[in-house]
Amino acid sequence: MKDEAVKIGDFGIAIFTKEKRMTKEDIVIGTPLYMSPEQISGETIKEKSDFYSLGLILYEMVAGKPPFLGNQTEIISGHLHKPVPEIENKNVSMDLLKLIKGLLIKDQNKRWGSKEIKKYLGNSPLPSLPIDIKISRIFLYLVLFLIAILSLLYFKSYKNNQEFLEPTTAGLKGEILYCYHDDKLLWKKKIDNYSSHELFDADNDGKKEVLIGKTLKIYEDCSPILSIPSIDGKGKEKFIIYCNLIHIFKNFSNDYKVSFLKIDDKNILIQLWHLLYYPSYHFLWNSEEKNTKFYLTISGRATKVYFKENLFLFYGIFNSLLHQWFFLIIEPQMDMLKWPMYWFNGKWTN
Repeated sequence: MKDEAVKIGDFGIAIFTKEKRMTKEDIVIGTPLYMSPEQISGETIKEKSDFYSLGLILYEMVAGKPPFLGNQTEIISGHLHKPVPEIENKNVSMDLLKLIKGLLIKDQNKRWGSKEIKKYLGNSPLPSLPIDIKISRIFLYLVLFLIAILSLLYFKSYKNNQEFLEPTTAGLKGEILYCYHDDKLLWKKKIDNYSSHELFDADNDGKKEVLIGKTLKIYEDCSPILSIPSIDGKGKEKFIIYCNLIHIFKNFSNDYKVSFLKIDDKNILIQLWHLLYYPSYHFLWNSEEKNTKFYLTISGRATKVYFKENLFLFYGIFNSLLHQWFFLIIEPQMDMLKWPMYWFNGKWTN
């Protein structure tokens, strides 16, 4: 070629730049080894598509093989998604390698063309190659992932090194419950419908939490499970004690209050008592067994109890309206771990 111009042959499938390179059946035609990504995808083809094919030819001339080999699917996948492999040929100038990379940019809007070829032929400096967006995104994701892992490790280490303080006292001021470790304020919370609280190690982990009792309304068709939350020294709900209300009276109004009587370090008595007529329900929570036992419904709220070997001795005000007292020894009536009935569709069933 005396004029040193690049010639294009095989015009059997040549098209004008405004046409699409597809058959009537919308099947892309061409040789996959030398097709551009936009040609494979059926996009509008511009003159930059031929520069990609030129880059493929130059790559094969320098490397001795096309950049993407394999079956047709593998070759097409390479053109669309995979980076162009590096050329291992020490006899090739860096400028030519750079030109080939520029011609094989997958985005035709950023792909090099006649302007860069003229600079290469004229020994003028070539511009910088654009950054591959896909590669930069992968790099960004890797950086963000590493930052997340390092942050997690840091905060975990900080958390482990931070002294965990358990509540030692708690008190209500207005509607705000304050929790302290000695003189240090751990947290304060507004407790709606507050009725009582107690410091107790509900989950048997060696650290006390604050059990919260509330005034509540119980209806015949409501859930038969009463939940008692325990709040740790960080102000987070750590554990929940569940009580089975299957034996709730149905003939009284629905206003009840929860209170606590601590028996020892492993057992606490949860009382649910009526605000007016004083029928009350007693549930014993054992933190080792993680189980609630029901100790009968009585007409009156216990003020003192004595507990030994699964037996309770209750004594206290029997009914404040009549100024009566009661004295009762009783064993558990129901064990939630062994209770054979299930709450289903609004009722208890076997």
